[in-house]
Amino acid sequence: MKKLILSMALVGYVALINTNQASAQAVGQGNIITVPQYGFPNLFAYALRTAYNNSNYTGLEIKGFGPTGVQFEFMVTDKIGLGLKSNFSSTSISYDENTEVYDPNTGQYTSSIYNYKLKFVRWRAMPRFSFHFGNSDKFDGYFGVAAGYSAFKLSYETDDPNYTGDIAISNPVPIGFRLDVGGNYFFTEKMGLNFEIGLGGGPVINAGIATKF
Repeated sequence: MKKLILSMALVGYVALINTNQASAQAVGQGNIITVPQYGFPNLFAYALRTAYNNSNYTGLEIKGFGPTGVQFEFMVTDKIGLGLKSNFSSTSISYDENTEVYDPNTGQYTSSIYNYKLKFVRWRAMPRFSFHFGNSDKFDGYFGVAAGYSAFKLSYETDDPNYTGDIAISNPVPIGFRLDVGGNYFFTEKMGLNFEIGLGGGPVINAGIATKF
């Protein structure tokens, strides 16, 4: 984590130096940039795989999707962009467990196999401010700050008739914040590759395809 923060600070410092040396720029005032992104890692899926990797549950299945999202911005000046950052991720685990239930009528225990499912879904939509740097007509570096709506839902379901726990849990304060640094490398006039690292409000690493209008 300390290395990541140091890397972001270093890129920001280089950005300030390059601001005074800018000549040709890959993006400028009036441009619209859209970037579908896919991120890594899915932390909740990683935690579940670590916790259940050596378990004895039958029918164990862990699935993870995302984080995936879209970054949109409008360049209000040659250096400043305003827009929106959104992302979504989903993780689920399903397993079977052999449960013994005491029957008071017979005085015996009966064994039944029940299925248990846990699902974690997170989504965010945050207004974003970005500062762009660089003096290349191909590479567009940026530093971004986003804050806004962030929510999750943790749900649990089972066919076990004796289960009486919570069915769903959501976060009481749906607020998120993110710092990111990255860049778009335009291999044509309109299309480019995107790469980004960030803290909070999404994955540590994002990558995608940038389109400039």
